Amino acid sequence: MAAKVEVLPIGEAAEYLGVSRRKIWQLVKRGELPSRPDPLDRRRKLVRVEDLDKLREGSYVRYDRHRQSERRRRQDNNSR
Repeated sequence: MAAKVEVLPIGEAAEYLGVSRRKIWQLVKRGELPSRPDPLDRRRKLVRVEDLDKLREGSYVRYDRHRQSERRRRQDNNSR
């Protein structure tokens, strides 16, 4: 019986969600996706599959929509 993977490196996390590595790094840097150093290579970050599943369930999509509408409002205000 295969063991269930509990954490993934950034690249695999991006594949898991179907987004770019850059997007995962942005979420980590903003504190929206918790990460921890890889105990075997401190330069690498690991994210929990449980946290990725929470993003997949909807908060990730809502976050992007909110950011897009906020960006449009700012652009509209700046063009006036």
